[in-house]
Amino acid sequence: MVNEKEEIKKEVFTCLHCGNKTSHDLLHTHTQKVPLGIYDPSFGEINAENYIFLFECSTCEGVTVKSLFSEEIDPESKVDMEWVKTLYPTQKEFPKTMPKGILQIYNEATKIKRISPLAFCILIRKALE
Repeated sequence: MVNEKEEIKKEVFTCLHCGNKTSHDLLHTHTQKVPLGIYDPSFGEINAENYIFLFECSTCEGVTVKSLFSEEIDPESKVDMEWVKTLYPTQKEFPKTMPKGILQIYNEATKIKRISPLAFCILIRKALE
């Protein structure tokens, strides 16, 4: 449970649930040590740190899980969460040969899926035609 005096960190990135670029509340950060498979006699097993972040969208309250390895962090600059690997929800990848018109209709449909299921169905039908 979050202490009321403790300030909740916010990050801005695109929500894959609602499609909006909006602020997200950082609910939890978990640090995991991952062995690199390198053994140094003086240090022992060499590990990297994997950070797992749990965010909640301020707009739709959807949950997003992101993962970042310590080696990917530039100590001199702020991490842009827009480009950090998203573990959940997953984003569908289509073949590069997919016609752009169909892809555009599909992307529009997924943005309104939660708001209007009927409009989503109509746009999907249009993409299929």
